[in-house]
Amino acid sequence: MARKRAAGGGRKPRGPFSELTSSFSVRMPNDLRKKLKRAAKKRPRRWSVGQELLERLHQSFAKENDEERDPTLRMFDALMDGMLGMVAPDRRYWEKDPWLYRAFYCAVHNMFARFRPEGAEPGQEKLPESWRIAVAAEKKNRPDENLLALITQSPEAMGAYAEENMSRMFSDPSALRNTLDVIRARSGIDFSADAASRMTARFEDLDFVLHHARRIMKWRTDKGISQQEITW
Repeated sequence: MARKRAAGGGRKPRGPFSELTSSFSVRMPNDLRKKLKRAAKKRPRRWSVGQELLERLHQSFAKENDEERDPTLRMFDALMDGMLGMVAPDRRYWEKDPWLYRAFYCAVHNMFARFRPEGAEPGQEKLPESWRIAVAAEKKNRPDENLLALITQSPEAMGAYAEENMSRMFSDPSALRNTLDVIRARSGIDFSADAASRMTARFEDLDFVLHHARRIMKWRTDKGISQQEITW
């Protein structure tokens, strides 16, 4: 009688996809499997064919997400990359060097100031209508709470809130869960099925971005992996 493999037995996954919780079987052409096998052997740590498949699948979604990003944001991304090359030509560990970090911070700050839209002088900004509607809905349905009112009191307050929440979700993967339900409860708005679906899709995209950012950070901090071995 064949012995059953003990729970948790077998070869452990290698590479960035080490915490796998869902199984999925797929048939593929033999030549494609051979290509994946050859590509996996070129990786620094000789990860498995499965890891190679997941990496390439992940990259395809990352490319798709990048193509759907706001064109202006993509422009800023390209400009920031160019400035980083001027500040730190080898692009290695600039975020750990106080001088280089400050220099890049100032470059980004000055660039955004240069592209400031008309009417964006401090004190002249007007809260967009969509936010005014959300604040009014919160005041009507949940008069005992004033989170949105605090967030929208100034561009600085809104920016601080966005950064704080993004950083929190980055460091705590569970922080994104039930976000849609929280918005429903706080605003008191009964979203239509279509609106709820669009919002859910946005949160799924955000979850994908956060997961990708965590993988990049993990690769950069893992011991034994040099900057040249990191593939974006």
